Amino acid sequence: MRSIITVLFSTLLIVSTQSYSTSHTINFGIDGHTYNPNNISVNVGDTIMWVGSFEDHPLSSTSVPTGADTFKHDSGSTYLYVVLIPGTYHYQCDNHFDEGMIGQFTTNASGTTSIGHNAAINIFPSVTKDFLNVVVNSNRSELQYNIFNVTGKLVQSVKSISEKNVLDVSALNNGLYFLMVKNEDRVLVVKKFEKN
Repeated sequence: MRSIITVLFSTLLIVSTQSYSTSHTINFGIDGHTYNPNNISVNVGDTIMWVGSFEDHPLSSTSVPTGADTFKHDSGSTYLYVVLIPGTYHYQCDNHFDEGMIGQFTTNASGTTSIGHNAAINIFPSVTKDFLNVVVNSNRSELQYNIFNVTGKLVQSVKSISEKNVLDVSALNNGLYFLMVKNEDRVLVVKKFEKN
C-alpha cells in the first residue's frame, strides 16, 4: 500500500511541476499573399508551425530578439520553430513582403520555468538576490552563459570551462530573467529565474 501511495504521489508531483508548451499554426498562401494569423502571442517554449508552399512563399525572419536563432525556409510545406527567447519576432515571405505578406509573434515569459532538459546542468536557486549557481557535470568545453530580460535583451554574458560557476546577478534590476547555457553548436538549456 505504501509503495502505491509513493508512486501516486511521485506521479502527481511530476505532472504538477512540468512546463507545458503549445503549438501554434500559421497558414499561408491560401487566401492570397497573407499569413493567417499574422500576429500572435506565444510563451517561451511554444512551437510555431508554418503550413503552406515554401517554394512559392519562402519564409525569412527579419528581426529576432538578441540571442534568438534567425530562421529561413524555402522548401516543403511545413516548418517548425521552437521559441526559446522572449521578445518580438518579425518574419516575411521573401517573394511577397512588398505586398504585405509579413507577420510577427510576441513571446511572453510568464508561466515558463525551463526549456530543454539537460541532466548534466543544474541551475539554482530559482529566486536569488545576488548569485546564481550553475553546476555542469562532465564539462570539457567552454560554455557560454547568457542572461536575458523578459523583453529578450541580453543583459549579461559569461564564458567558462569550469564545472562549478557562480554568476553574480546582484547588479541586475529586480524581475524575471532567462539564463541560456550553450556550447559552440547549440543551446543546452534555458531556465527562468527571479532576481529580487
